[in-house]
Amino acid sequence: MGEARPERRPRVRWLTGTTAAVLIAALVFVALNAGRMGAARTALNAILAAAVLLYASTGYLIASRRPGNAIGGLLGAIGLALTASVFAEQYALYGLATAPGQVPGPRLVGCASATAAAVTVALLCYIVLLFPDGRIPSPRWRPVLWSLGVVFAGWGSQEFQAGTTVTGGISNALVSAGVAYPNPVGFLPRHGWYSDLLKALFLLAVLTAIAVVASVFARRRGASPERRQQLAWLGYVGALTVVWILALGLSSVLLPGPAGDRIGTVIWAFLTLTPVVGIPLACVVAILRYRLYDL
Repeated sequence: MGEARPERRPRVRWLTGTTAAVLIAALVFVALNAGRMGAARTALNAILAAAVLLYASTGYLIASRRPGNAIGGLLGAIGLALTASVFAEQYALYGLATAPGQVPGPRLVGCASATAAAVTVALLCYIVLLFPDGRIPSPRWRPVLWSLGVVFAGWGSQEFQAGTTVTGGISNALVSAGVAYPNPVGFLPRHGWYSDLLKALFLLAVLTAIAVVASVFARRRGASPERRQQLAWLGYVGALTVVWILALGLSSVLLPGPAGDRIGTVIWAFLTLTPVVGIPLACVVAILRYRLYDL
């Protein structure tokens, strides 16, 4: 079992330490905002905090023992992006609803919540595609790697679309508190060519998500029995996530109106929690039960 090179250790510690500091600040705001969110959203943020701890600890373990493998760094980066999303949302909620005017720039900080959430999802997809050795299954999977970059660049650009509303990060806490606000940094057009581009990107996103999940099963083909077991749980998480994506799209088409909105909210919760919590758990199972990375 190899040791981390000395120059890598400060980077791993910095990433883990930064994540811990941001998480503590986020949890302080979660506690202060609990009365504005209600039990369900407070519980969701508690689950997200637990997921952050799982990402950070697992990422630190892998990165410190296998510094040449990208998975450790990706897991650590996901933990930081996820906790940054929670912090930005809770900071904005505190400054706009819980204690209006008590913190500077809540609207600008709130804009970062959705961006950090998008970064979290992007990194999750890269984890699935590159797990467990940090490389794509073969060179023919490079188009999927490029497609991921295109999809998430397009998704990230939505944060600059005029006429949109800042609702928060993963839990959309600003909506429930009645303090969602118009996007203050939007400059891209609401309709026209940009709207058509987003529709095309959505189709590309669905196809890319299916391909990312398929990469796990492609990697399993011809692998040793132990490696197949290491990949199995990640494949299940990815497949279930695709099911939720398809269900969300179908519900919006087949069930318009309030009923569809309620069902869509429930599906969105499962769609969010399945990869966010499931992927680090799959990694932990592969490490502890199936001796991934010989740890």
